[in-house]
Amino acid sequence: MKLLLEKMHEDLKSNGYTNRKLAALFNVSHTTVNSYFSQGTKFDFMHYVETLRLYEPKNINFRRESLLKSFNDLSPNNERLGLEVLNMYGEFELQKKLISKIQNNTETNKNARLNKKVAEVYQLLALRNEGFINKHEFFRAVDDFRNSRKISTNELKIISDFALIYSHLDFNDHKMVLKYTKQLMPYIDEIKKGTLKTSFTLRAKEMLATSNHHANDLEQARKYCCEIVNDPLNKYECMKALAYCILGETYILEDYNIAKYYFEQGISTLDSPSNRKSIVRKKAIENTLNFLKIYWRMDLEKIRPTDKAEEAFLYAVTGREEKSLLLLDELEKENKKLSPIQKYYKGLATGEENYFKESIEDFERLGDFFYSRLPRECLK
Repeated sequence: MKLLLEKMHEDLKSNGYTNRKLAALFNVSHTTVNSYFSQGTKFDFMHYVETLRLYEPKNINFRRESLLKSFNDLSPNNERLGLEVLNMYGEFELQKKLISKIQNNTETNKNARLNKKVAEVYQLLALRNEGFINKHEFFRAVDDFRNSRKISTNELKIISDFALIYSHLDFNDHKMVLKYTKQLMPYIDEIKKGTLKTSFTLRAKEMLATSNHHANDLEQARKYCCEIVNDPLNKYECMKALAYCILGETYILEDYNIAKYYFEQGISTLDSPSNRKSIVRKKAIENTLNFLKIYWRMDLEKIRPTDKAEEAFLYAVTGREEKSLLLLDELEKENKKLSPIQKYYKGLATGEENYFKESIEDFERLGDFFYSRLPRECLK
């Protein structure tokens, strides 16, 4: 570790990354940066990740191996920060190894007990992110954790509350996402200034952006998105890409070109996806761009739908109503019901007002007053 830090320090300096420049990037003093390289165990985990990215920007395997080697030297605080950072980056394989290290710790002191509880929550978040448990299983697991564990610290409350918020997000319950995120903000404010507070604040802004968007409070949604993409301390490309996507969505019904610009910004942010999270996020933004094009009837001949609902939408607006209805019937059989957006598609395919009315009712029950505008347009 010591030899690597010495080499990194020298190479970074030769490339113009002096202690003062790194300090400005990390929002710490230059003496703190100097102590990072002279006493490696004091390295803030997030700053170590970013230093490795500056040192070997194109060699992700080297960076992963270096992080793995650092696990044995992490302080209890850095272990918790490491779980947060790895989760946000989507480095779930590394996160699993850090979780295993924490759970296998035989110490019984306060920090060891706390870290095991925190690791449990991040393990659930990783299972959700990777699609290993469905939204119902995730909700039950989060509920069980919150009811059976003593929530002894602010950090543990915050991350367990985020797990609950994501569960409501999975069910598209935007009212609850907004409610719980607002309630969580004072607890995040109490966290001591540093990279963990920055990360939690960014998580909260992401939830406030998406919930305000669905609440049709577009100015607030755009404000949070701009704060996310313009924050110099935000190193999470996936989060920046999602913020661009939400920005695009806020314009989806009013300005094709602005919406398209933001979706393309989100896609270009993930130009070289390095893990499954970034690959899935990029694909989701591409799908939303397809939705925009179908809604505005632009470049329809170039669209290659990747899921049944999107394909049903395309068929419904291009005069292939029977094909659209066939796909929607399949979706209804698979899921026992149609989602609010799928009822909107069925209204387009059949021309029957009752589907638009049901779509509006379902959207607004979930607090989605933005997308309820779609079926409302059809009743004017």
